Amino acid sequence: MAREPTGQVTQKTDKKTGKAYWVARWKTAEVGADGKRKVGQQKCKTKTEARRVAYANTLQAQTEMATISTETAQERLEEYRDRTHGWAEPFGDIAAQYERALAAGYNGAAPLKASTLNGYMKHHRFFQTIFETKGGNWTSIAGKDMRDALLIAVDKKKFVRKTAKAKFDQLSRVCRYAVAEGLASYDPTAGLEIKLATAEEKVRAKAIKREAAYRPDEIKAMLAAADSLTTEAPDMRARRSWVNVYRPLLHVLIQTGCRYGEVRALRRCDIDAAKNSIHIETAADYKNDIDTPKSANAVRTIKVTPECMEYIKFALSRHNHSLVFASRDGNPRSDNVFRKHMLAPLVKKAGVPHRGFHGFRHHFASAHIAAGTQVLKLSKMLGHHAPSFTMDVYAHFFEELEDAPVLDLTA
Repeated sequence: MAREPTGQVTQKTDKKTGKAYWVARWKTAEVGADGKRKVGQQKCKTKTEARRVAYANTLQAQTEMATISTETAQERLEEYRDRTHGWAEPFGDIAAQYERALAAGYNGAAPLKASTLNGYMKHHRFFQTIFETKGGNWTSIAGKDMRDALLIAVDKKKFVRKTAKAKFDQLSRVCRYAVAEGLASYDPTAGLEIKLATAEEKVRAKAIKREAAYRPDEIKAMLAAADSLTTEAPDMRARRSWVNVYRPLLHVLIQTGCRYGEVRALRRCDIDAAKNSIHIETAADYKNDIDTPKSANAVRTIKVTPECMEYIKFALSRHNHSLVFASRDGNPRSDNVFRKHMLAPLVKKAGVPHRGFHGFRHHFASAHIAAGTQVLKLSKMLGHHAPSFTMDVYAHFFEELEDAPVLDLTA
């Protein structure tokens, strides 16, 4: 019986980097001037990938030449994928395809925000590092191996179990995408999961969440530090920035509980000085691009104190741009500028722990919970999609409230 043609694979070495790669070659259906079939080729990262590329294109050429039917070619390709553990392309390539699909709006869903997609990409890179040590695909690694690697990282306290679960869930989504798009014949993560924290880990996670919010005494210290930096910053430019931008922005972060990106994209037209309120319907991402907020629920109107409104009005009086905290050219100020020149000097001057910009949002939530603000109202102020989500995120603060009084409901 004649051997079925599968194409050829050859290992090469990049002269510039010294790294090895593989080249897949196959005979196409196109015939050259010499009467011989032309040869197609493609550069691949791994030998397994090169073999699959060569075989798939060989089958395609045979189909075009009517040597075999399309159905037969598909059956042979699926059988070959099963022999090589089902994956037609390396994990990194499939993950990249999935990311592009999400950015464009996969399966009718809205295009994913750049900030959210960036988080997914970090998860993918975590697994890609492991895959590269195993040949770049599933041929020598299984979903259970990935789950175990994450649990080992939890034991080593590299991250908490909730993060491990988020990473594994994202891996499962990539696998389901690969199966749905015909890039894999099976999902190696099917039936596997990482359960949420044990009782001990829940206690540790709550302690971490408590530390994520600035405390009232820390807020007072930072407000005092901001006042001092308007006159004590190292140079005139820094002092002017504290007067015109940083101190007003600090008050807005504290008084509104807005996400940092939402405040950076706050516009002049969003300010209603007569009603002491601001409207949120834009947000700046880590690339300084302005887009809609995180979700439709994040579009909201928030009341502010008269003092906070005065700071906003003062900031607006210092320029004619459309953004409240605009740069000199009218665009959103760089994320790095605020972190390096505002927050870092602020916490240092105040002598408080560095809890990030999101710590102001957590402080806002904890203060309202302590004051007895209804969960539904707080959820809307924070721009959450549901009160249940607010309860879940800030459960540790609700648990710290005093016990409810005993009511005599028969009187």
